[in-house]
Amino acid sequence: MTRTTGLLGRATLELRRSVDLAARDGEPRRRLRGLVNRIDEVIRSCEETHLRGLPTVTDDLAGHAAEVHSHARAVIEGTTAERVSMEEWGIPERVDQLMDQLWALQEWAFNRLAPWRRELEAADNA
Repeated sequence: MTRTTGLLGRATLELRRSVDLAARDGEPRRRLRGLVNRIDEVIRSCEETHLRGLPTVTDDLAGHAAEVHSHARAVIEGTTAERVSMEEWGIPERVDQLMDQLWALQEWAFNRLAPWRRELEAADNA
């Protein structure tokens, strides 16, 4: 084996390691983006329900919200090294209360995707 072949082999190995590391680092972000998309779908359903003049959560909407809550727990456990206290949210009876829950969960996900958002909020409150 020539010196050039050895260097090329080591460079290839290092490149593969860095690609593998980048893929692992990107996985939590993909999971968070997926969570945000699922939350958006349920929020849209809540808005449609509200616009139809129905103040209470329908069975279909409650089922979708329960799926998002379950998905969120999995993402939170897989995304954060810190302990996140996500209380056992029940599905509220009113659509506006469900939307408040979903917006709070979405806010958490946005803050994990873009930590600089918290810095902007702190600057606004100062």
